[in-house]
Amino acid sequence: MSAPAAAESRGPLRRAVGFLGDAWLVLVLGLAFGGALAGVQVGLADRVEANRRAEILERIPALVLGETVEGLGVTVRGEDELVLGAGDGQRVLTVTPSERAAHDVWELAAADGERLGWVVRGAGAGYADTIDLLVGLDAAAERLTGLYVLSQKETPALGDNITKEPFRSQFRGVDARARLEAVNAAPAPGDGRIRAITAATISSRSVCDIVNRTLAEVRPALTAGRAPGEAGRETREEAP
Repeated sequence: MSAPAAAESRGPLRRAVGFLGDAWLVLVLGLAFGGALAGVQVGLADRVEANRRAEILERIPALVLGETVEGLGVTVRGEDELVLGAGDGQRVLTVTPSERAAHDVWELAAADGERLGWVVRGAGAGYADTIDLLVGLDAAAERLTGLYVLSQKETPALGDNITKEPFRSQFRGVDARARLEAVNAAPAPGDGRIRAITAATISSRSVCDIVNRTLAEVRPALTAGRAPGEAGRETREEAP
């Protein structure tokens, strides 16, 4: 075989080897970039979770104690201490996290150990996506003390008003044993009915349903050990 013919016959082989080399290079680079992205995502997930934990802890005092502490600065100290205010007027509270009926629960107590209330986390379907929220309860878990929406993707300027006043303030003082219901007319104070946001009835009902379901699941664990005579009063009606 002449030299030109031999060179021509080796051409396809060289190209095939070149293609294989390029394919391996792409595969190695893909694995390297994939591993790097996975590492970044893990790091971001940890940071997001840390930020969410800090947000929850900072909200707990106002959710339980209401207007008496609103406006005071909250400093998270260590794993279980919250410091309200500054200087001589500082108030130290302790937070004990736990899980009850598959829900995250935080118990808020004074420095001397006196229980002040509870915060329970719940989530469920909204109009557009999942609504993730916190519900405040008094020490006996008999009355709601506050509501805070952690995350939502409801319609801007309509459904997302579930994150604002006056909608959230309607939950304060409501009997935790009553079934909440979103209505269009102005309800009587404290009767368990919540005035729905105009043009966002589904979002309003979704919040009430999440609160109803969350408390129906968690309150029995929070009120366990009460006197037998109180058992009948402690049963919360579940949302249909």
